Amino acid sequence: MFDTNVLSFVFDPPTGRAEEAPSRELWDALVANRRDILIPAPSLAEFMRRGHKAPPAVRNVEIIPFDTPAALILATGLPMSVLKAVNGTGTSMTHLKFDSMIMACAARGRADVLVTFDPDHPKLKAQAGRAFAKLSVMTPPEVLAWVAAPAAAAPAQAALPATTAVRPPS
Repeated sequence: MFDTNVLSFVFDPPTGRAEEAPSRELWDALVANRRDILIPAPSLAEFMRRGHKAPPAVRNVEIIPFDTPAALILATGLPMSVLKAVNGTGTSMTHLKFDSMIMACAARGRADVLVTFDPDHPKLKAQAGRAFAKLSVMTPPEVLAWVAAPAAAAPAQAALPATTAVRPPS
C-alpha cells in the first residue's frame, strides 16, 4: 500500500530529492510485474487535494475505501489512547488521525507492507492492536532491498510473501 508521500514522489515532476528515484523504481517494478498496488482512499484524497489527478488507470491499482470495516479496524486497533501516546512525540493530532485512517485501510485491504517515508507510521504500528500485526511499514528503498535480497540475507520482514507492498497477484 502506497502512502501519500510516496505517490507524490512517483507522480510529481522531478525535483532531485533522494526519495524520488526509489519511489518511482518501486512503482514501475510493481506495475511491470503486475503486482496489486493498493492506495488508501484517504491518501488518494490528500494526493488529489495537492493538485494531482488520480494515478493512472492501471489494471493492478486498487483504491481501498475507508468504509465501515476500516472504521471498525481503526476504532479497535488504533484507539485514541494510541494516538495520544504517539502525539506526545510532537506530531499534530490531526496528522495522526489521518495517518491512522491510512493504516486502517492497509489492514482492511490486507496489505503486507505500507510503503511510506512518514516517520509517524512506524510509531503508530508499534502501538497498534492485533489488526496490524501482519503489516510492515517500510520505505521504498527498504522494500527494494528486501525484494532484491536473497532469502538468507533478507531483513526480518522476509517471512512476508514476496509481494512487496501489496497482495499476491491474482
